[in-house]
Amino acid sequence: MNQPTEPHRSPAFERNLNALHGSDPGLAERLCLPVDGSHVKAVEGGPPVYKVHRYFYPFVVPAERQDTVLSGLDGSRQLLLFGAGVGELLEAALQRHPEVPVVVWDRDPWLLRWVLGRLDLTDRIANGQVQLKLGIDLLDLLEDPGDRIRIDHPFLGEVYRFERTLLDRGLGEGRALLRAGTLFVDDLARALAHESYSIYTLDTDRLSREELEYTVRRFRPDLLAAINYSEGTAEFCRDVGCDLMCWEIDPSTSRMRPLTGPSERAHVFTYRRANVELFRNAGFGRVEYLPLAADTRHRRPLDLDPEDLSEYGAPVTYVGASMVAEGLEFRDKFLTRYAAWATARGSDPAVGATLLGRVLGIQRQDLSRYRVEELLGQLGGSFLADERGSDDPEDPAMLVAEIAASEKRLTYVANLASSGIVVWGDKGWSQVERFGARYSGRYARHTDELTKVYNASTINVDIGRLYQSDIVTMRVFDVLACGGFLLAEYSEALEEVFALGEEVECYQTLDELRAKVSYYLRRPDEAASIARRGLEAVRERHSIAARVRHMLDRMGRPPGSGGS
Repeated sequence: MNQPTEPHRSPAFERNLNALHGSDPGLAERLCLPVDGSHVKAVEGGPPVYKVHRYFYPFVVPAERQDTVLSGLDGSRQLLLFGAGVGELLEAALQRHPEVPVVVWDRDPWLLRWVLGRLDLTDRIANGQVQLKLGIDLLDLLEDPGDRIRIDHPFLGEVYRFERTLLDRGLGEGRALLRAGTLFVDDLARALAHESYSIYTLDTDRLSREELEYTVRRFRPDLLAAINYSEGTAEFCRDVGCDLMCWEIDPSTSRMRPLTGPSERAHVFTYRRANVELFRNAGFGRVEYLPLAADTRHRRPLDLDPEDLSEYGAPVTYVGASMVAEGLEFRDKFLTRYAAWATARGSDPAVGATLLGRVLGIQRQDLSRYRVEELLGQLGGSFLADERGSDDPEDPAMLVAEIAASEKRLTYVANLASSGIVVWGDKGWSQVERFGARYSGRYARHTDELTKVYNASTINVDIGRLYQSDIVTMRVFDVLACGGFLLAEYSEALEEVFALGEEVECYQTLDELRAKVSYYLRRPDEAASIARRGLEAVRERHSIAARVRHMLDRMGRPPGSGGS
């Protein structure tokens, strides 16, 4: 398959674009706007791959599957291809039925460019046989459903699942843009849909400002919902006249930059009480501490069959990132920052490695108490203060904190090896196998597989990041929602939301963790009793649906009214 790494530079693209200028000049101009195409990568000797979250996946429909995918096509009705891919289904459909009228929709301008860069569609675009629809032009298909056969791209149809739902169900009472991002956006989308909002994805990191504004004008959203805050989002919402509902659920290595103007449309809900002040100091007026929660329709108790119990069961389980790869990246960043700082002052840049080693060495002596920031200030001279006053948004202390957090997770898991712990996550966990811990070899998929892991484990362990022992992690809520027994790290925040020893069990040190693992492995009935009360607590007080309802209430949006 022809694989143009820069499709907009091919002769075919120019010819097709000229034809498109004649039939739909607005779309032709939008396809020439800046767009990030790094999520699609050509592979030498093979088909291109598409990045979803952390990984690249094959997404082109192979020739042997195309007949099956296109089996409903008869050539007499208009075809709607939902998801352009790289044009493989369009090409196959036109070969089978050269006269069939086709509408091709894709949310991604880069993929439409790829199609125009591969296929000669000049005449078909000019005579209207092939029509292209980009992004929010999906509304055109809602306004004029026509007599069409719709074929969803097998891979992209799932990537565009919110838009597929919009096409299937039409517009509801309210409209919410959902910023593309982490896996947790699915949970947020389900909760918003339950509140009668129609969802459309806004990919703020890839699309041009012009395309983003065009999307807002056409969709007329009541709000933009976002998981975690991204710089510039509050200003964007202010400029386009849209309320922002941001739920911060993850840490960041970057410092919060001050807003450049009023923030009356921005409503921020943060999982960490200490971050409320950070947001307010940056100029946000509407900030509230809001603990995380679980999607109780997605995370739930299951009756597992023997095969699932064999695959997912373990005496002790930990699910999460090892952070090893990130730690190596952050180590390089820290040393680079220190070398530049030292060189500018005529000092020895190699001292950075010694400083890093000393800070981490002292921190390792007690992994239950975060000391990185304190130690950098004591041992690093004015480095930390100087760098925090620089233009670089990344905080050097957070870079080291992430390294220390990885070391803590590896240490705790390795020390539970004799208890039969199984760990699910990235390849960095292979390091603990030499201590006798078992690495599953992969992440537990965020769908039902993760729910099965939490259900099948006798004891689930929560090991939070070293530097934020003051939060309740998503893992806590998810495990309890599955009816699983959990050993969580103690924090005042945990004690605020759960009855310790009754709804969840906790530990403060590695020695206490090991002792309680041993205790509850000998007393599974006691563990199961605590787990049942934890399940009731999450269902009654800590569902994502309830959290979203709370956020909407705080924004003045009544129940069941969508955007009204």
